[in-house]
Amino acid sequence: MSNELGVCDGTYEDTSHDVRIGFRVVETAMGTVTIYTRDEPGAKGRKAGTTAMVYRDPPPRQMRLKAKYRKR
Repeated sequence: MSNELGVCDGTYEDTSHDVRIGFRVVETAMGTVTIYTRDEPGAKGRKAGTTAMVYRDPPPRQMRLKAKYRKR
């Protein structure tokens, strides 16, 4: 979908917060993705560049690795 504001790819990025808080929130079709842009202090803190996904539906099931990759 295209309009005067640009091309819509099905995602929404929350830009209403201050950049200094250290994370960005993006809404996708599968759920909400939080992208951490700064390290958080403490033992439970997140590292910069990591993400956290909150699924709307049950999370997708994990696929089993092919045999040639399991033997390593």
